[in-house]
Amino acid sequence: EFMGAERGFICLFNGGRLEIAQARNLDQEEILNAQRKLSQSIVGQVIASGEPLVSMDAGEDGRLSEAESIHKMRIRSVACIPLTLHPAHLSVSDSKALQIIGCVYLDHRFQPAQFLDDDLELLQVFGAHAALAVKNANLVAQLEDRNARLNSRLENSAAQLLQTESLLQDALADATQRIDVPGIVYASRSMHKVLGLVKRVADQDLPMLLTGESGTGKEVLARAIHELSGRRSRPFVPVNCGAIPPDLFE
Repeated sequence: EFMGAERGFICLFNGGRLEIAQARNLDQEEILNAQRKLSQSIVGQVIASGEPLVSMDAGEDGRLSEAESIHKMRIRSVACIPLTLHPAHLSVSDSKALQIIGCVYLDHRFQPAQFLDDDLELLQVFGAHAALAVKNANLVAQLEDRNARLNSRLENSAAQLLQTESLLQDALADATQRIDVPGIVYASRSMHKVLGLVKRVADQDLPMLLTGESGTGKEVLARAIHELSGRRSRPFVPVNCGAIPPDLFE
C-alpha cells in the first residue's frame, strides 16, 4: 500500500521449493491462485542473481523481453527484491555468502512508472527487515516444535513413572500380604489367590478334592493344606492311586 502497488507477493523457500507465503491486492484481499498471478520469470531472475529488479514499464523493458508472463498478464510496473540474510544473521555452520530465503514481488498492471529507482533503497531496507523477521519466525516455530516434543516426552515419562509407582505399590502390597506356606515359593498374583484359598479351607474338617493335570502340584497343595490345618502334627500319607492294580481296588 505504501508503494502504491496493485498486488504484492511474499515468496519463501520451503524445503528447497519457492512457495508463495502471502499474496494481497490493493484492497488487502487474498489473491486466489496466486502462483499464476505473478511473473515467474522475474522471480526466477531475481532469485538467481540475488539482485533487485525495478521496471517502470515492464512491457518495453529489454531485460524482460523474453518474459512471456509480462505480456500475458499485461504488467506495466514491477519491482522484485530478494530476501537475503547477511553472514551476521546466520549461524556458525551457515555459509559466509548471503543466503537467499525468498523474495518480495510488487506489480501494477495499469500504472507505468509506479516504482522508481529511487524506491530501490527503501525496498532493500524493507527486504532486510523482512528476511530477518522470517528467520526469527522460523526460529520461534522450531523452538515451539522442540518444546512440544519435549513436553510430549515429559508427559510420557510422567505416565511411565506413575505406572512404575503403581506396580511398586502393588508389589509392596503383595509382599506385606504374602502368605507363608511351607514348601511353596511363589511370586505371581494367581498363586497368591490360590494360597489364600488354601489357607481359608485348611481349618475346615471336610473332605477336599483337588483336580488338575499331572504335574500341576496337586500333592504340593494337599500337603500345604495339611501343614496349615489342625492335623499338622499327624502324618500326611500320600497314595499314588495310579500305581494300585485294579484287582486290589476291587
